Amino acid sequence: MDKNELLTFEDAKRLLGVSRTQMYRYTNRGELHPVRLNQVKQKQPVYFYRREIERFILSRIAIAS
Repeated sequence: MDKNELLTFEDAKRLLGVSRTQMYRYTNRGELHPVRLNQVKQKQPVYFYRREIERFILSRIAIAS
């Protein structure tokens, strides 16, 4: 897996232009799917696939227009 394919939680949040709370809402509703690189470790950084975030942005634009 290439690091360029992944965005950190903060990068994804900034790209979407939403708050931390809204990011949690999207993940709880299943609209976004976080990636955990180490399934065993409890505390770890959360990542998102760049292509999923880009698709999500495009779908939000399509809904708005």
